[in-house]
Amino acid sequence: MELAERLTADFDNGFSRSNLEYMRRFHLTYPNRGREISQTVSGKSVEEERRAALSWSHHVFLLGLKEAAQRSFHEIEASEQG
Repeated sequence: MELAERLTADFDNGFSRSNLEYMRRFHLTYPNRGREISQTVSGKSVEEERRAALSWSHHVFLLGLKEAAQRSFHEIEASEQG
């Protein structure tokens, strides 16, 4: 049985083959997402606040951009514009 099928059987939706590939690409593109970079007044890092402002759909879009500078620009714009 393939991984996508096993995860879907165990945890329900959200683990299609394509979604697993997006999750893998997310991890490879943003390997340090969980690490704090600088602290804000709220105690959360700037990265944590920016990441929280973006949905999974936003991140899937960003993964389609080849240049890191493009991803960074659109990530900042999307989080600032809501």
